[in-house]
Amino acid sequence: MDERDRTERCEGGVEVDVEPAGVPVRKLLTFCPPVYVQRYQAVLGLVRQYQPQAVVDLGCGECRLLQQLRWEPCIERLAGVDVDRNVLTDNRQGLQPLIADFLRPRAHPLKVHLFQGSVAIRDPRMVGYDFATCLELIEHLDSDVLHELPGMLFGHMAPHIVIVTTPNADFNELIPGLVGFRHWDHRFEWTRREFQNWGEYVDKEYGYGVTFSGVGQGPPGTESYGFCTQIAVFKRRGGPPLIPLYTTLAGLDLPYDMVAEITYPDQGGKIELHNPRKQHRRKKRGTRHCGRAASAHHDKPSP
Repeated sequence: MDERDRTERCEGGVEVDVEPAGVPVRKLLTFCPPVYVQRYQAVLGLVRQYQPQAVVDLGCGECRLLQQLRWEPCIERLAGVDVDRNVLTDNRQGLQPLIADFLRPRAHPLKVHLFQGSVAIRDPRMVGYDFATCLELIEHLDSDVLHELPGMLFGHMAPHIVIVTTPNADFNELIPGLVGFRHWDHRFEWTRREFQNWGEYVDKEYGYGVTFSGVGQGPPGTESYGFCTQIAVFKRRGGPPLIPLYTTLAGLDLPYDMVAEITYPDQGGKIELHNPRKQHRRKKRGTRHCGRAASAHHDKPSP
């Protein structure tokens, strides 16, 4: 998940709030590394612990988490979902294989897909990912979308592991000069108790055990406020099903548009970049094949 918030630009270890013109407005607390980096590190640690083969980042934004996850050898399927098509198209190039990937191909295959769509909508291609992340996503969702998210994520997709992060409203008192929410696009910011209530609801309705932690420790003496970012790790009780990861899609409704499909080389593999607009133009000219693209929202470095 990605940092489209205008906070958490680290300058010498100090995060500052930045206006669109790039003018620093106020210094915040010192977090080094920045809190968004600590979030990524927490996810990478969990990936190495659970060794998932298929990972999806909901609200992937600028694909920065995906760019790090692609180096994890256990992952063979990697996907990002975001509502903002422009952000996906602008950043898909950063997921292309490097020259080194061709010189030393992976031991196992890796396919990367980017989809444009809403996390409130169920797409059958999302079934089969055993590890899902929602970093700094939920606080940007309208109430109707937030209401639909648990059914889509924990009911329809039902990964083995789900990681959800969100700002800790209890911590806001420690942020100098903060009035209201940390970002203009936040619909809400939950206290630790509110986040735990939501996690307990998911546990009860969908059969997921949940543990809570966080990143971004405040200064000594502020431990009672908790972490700057709170993290929930959901683990599904019970074993299979999962499987799908596409199989046959004939006749199924596919509400997400696929924006990119990239294949990493392994034993002579090659890049496959799905460019729906180009393919559509070719079809209209009566030349070659056709294609069409695909759809959710995401991680914004709130402190």
